[in-house]
Amino acid sequence: MLSLLYNLIISPIEIIVEIILGVMYSILHNYGLAIIAVSLVIQTLILPLYKRSDAIQDEERARQKAMSHWMDHIKKTFKGDERYMILSAYYRQQGYKSWYALGSSVSILLQIPFFIAAYHYLSNFRDFAGHSFLFIRDLGAEDATFVIGGFAVNVLPILMTVINLLSGAVYTKTLPFREKVQVYGLAAVFLVLLYKSPSGLVLYWTMNNLYSLGKNLVMKVFAGAFAKRRTTKSTDLQAGNENRIFLWTGLYLTLLMGAMIPMAVVKSSATEFITDTYGPGTLLANNIAIAAGYFLLWGGIFFWLMKKKVRKAFAGT
Repeated sequence: MLSLLYNLIISPIEIIVEIILGVMYSILHNYGLAIIAVSLVIQTLILPLYKRSDAIQDEERARQKAMSHWMDHIKKTFKGDERYMILSAYYRQQGYKSWYALGSSVSILLQIPFFIAAYHYLSNFRDFAGHSFLFIRDLGAEDATFVIGGFAVNVLPILMTVINLLSGAVYTKTLPFREKVQVYGLAAVFLVLLYKSPSGLVLYWTMNNLYSLGKNLVMKVFAGAFAKRRTTKSTDLQAGNENRIFLWTGLYLTLLMGAMIPMAVVKSSATEFITDTYGPGTLLANNIAIAAGYFLLWGGIFFWLMKKKVRKAFAGT
């Protein structure tokens, strides 16, 4: 079950990272530059996801602010089950569901699958070994730029964290203390997780943070324009016939690419796909999960983020 979930959510991202890295290296002939290029391409592709997550967070903050007066009054006046029942009634009156609170964390939740995919693929990419880039002697090992008292100091993870903190400072400048702690705490977690990681992986995540810093600076400078676009964009997210067309198309492509084509290949020589750990059935299940990840899960997320006229053109309606 866990492997199927991994193939549904993480493997599609991991395969894209692998393809882009191979293409960029064939063009640039330098793994350091290829890693930077992969980061720029991936971050640009998922920029609509981050813009939408920012919009969801803004909507949740505005909703919480509008409800805060009566919520604080109820919490001060009542206790125990009575407080819970009155709060639940107030939520229903306002059309608010408790899980809406996850909206304030959607940006962080969005980073998790991309981090897992990059961590799993880049930290196990053996071709990085022996390749240098700038001050990094070996992209396949921790940078160990200098040694103090027998302790190797890795400069790249520290630089990554500094950029992450700067990006967080720009992003959370006008946000509540709770959300600032959340962002800074995540930066500390990444420092701990990546401090001993191969330099190639840390370089990739450093470039991600640098891209995020640039994005946050641009969005702060043009905050008024972005806010105006968000208020007009909400009307573009209504369901229509194009959603059903996308769903049926996604299901068809999932079955075609994940089941029908692999079944034809397996049928031609089934014994070649039988090993000590899996057989043709497992292979087909994994392929279906990966195809569903592409055409239904991540494809659906990007489709939902499109403007209505773009969705209509995409669906041919």
